[in-house]
Formats: sequence, C-alpha cells, structure tokens
Amino acid sequence: MSWLPLVFVLVSAATGGAVLRASARTFAGAGPRPRERYAGPEASGTGEEPELRDPQRRIPVPMLVVPAVLLCTSLAVGLVPGVGHALALAARQFTDRDYLAWLTVGVAVFLVVMAV
Repeated sequence: MSWLPLVFVLVSAATGGAVLRASARTFAGAGPRPRERYAGPEASGTGEEPELRDPQRRIPVPMLVVPAVLLCTSLAVGLVPGVGHALALAARQFTDRDYLAWLTVGVAVFLVVMAV
C-alpha cells in the first residue's frame, strides 16, 4: 500500500489542474475562442416532450420536499443542542454487531410468526 500516497497526489494534482483550467477559461477568457457561428442543434428533438410545457405549471412536490427536509435536518444538527450527539450515538448503535445480531434474530422470529 506504499503506492497509495502517490495515487492521492496524482489525483489531487489532476483535480487542481482541472479546476485551474476551468477557472482560467471562465474568468480570464483563456483558451480557444468559441465559434462565431452557431452550427445548429446536434439533435432535432422532434420526438421529445419539452421539459416545461407551461411556465405557470407548479413545481412537483417531491422536488420541494427533499431539499426542504435536507435543509431542516442540517440546520437542526448545527443549531439544536444535542441533535448531532444523538445522531452519532444512533449511528454507533446501528453499526454495533450486537444490535445487528439482535435485529437479525428479531426479524427472523417475526417472519416465522407471520408465516404460521
């Protein structure tokens, strides 16, 4: 495993180079100029539905609920005292082998009882 630090350094260098190249291209205008004339779409898109049929159409509920739950959870972990500690304790218990064994036996018993 002595080669692993070399891989980390090479990957970090490649990532840094890509970030620098994108930054130079975006903010300094480095690189080749874009084409002056637009060549047109590469695909016609005749058999596809448009993404937005109506500008007045509402955003689907799942697209609003998921980010809202993630935002509220992250705020709770950062702002409410004890939430982060409680989550860490729950994660430790969840990965505990005794808990996993207890859970496995409990599920097996439940399935046997339900099958009878």
